[in-house]
Amino acid sequence: MPLAMAICRYLIGTTTYRVVNVMVIKLYQMDTLEYSGSIIVNNNTWEYRDVTDDHMVSVTRGMPLKAVLACMASFNMVYDMIED
Repeated sequence: MPLAMAICRYLIGTTTYRVVNVMVIKLYQMDTLEYSGSIIVNNNTWEYRDVTDDHMVSVTRGMPLKAVLACMASFNMVYDMIED
């Protein structure tokens, strides 16, 4: 068990703990750098937020995250990953 998890477990005072990795991936139009929505990642699941490109959403829904990110250039998008 990593030290940080052991310390959290000690401070909480319980034998159950949950690690949640949250990441936000902000999407931008490649040419203008205009904000185009985001991808919210919680552990192993992800979902779109505020994305208006319905074609991109329908084509990439259900794909693994790495595959989605690899496809962003074909939809004229770039992204910025922000980990919390």
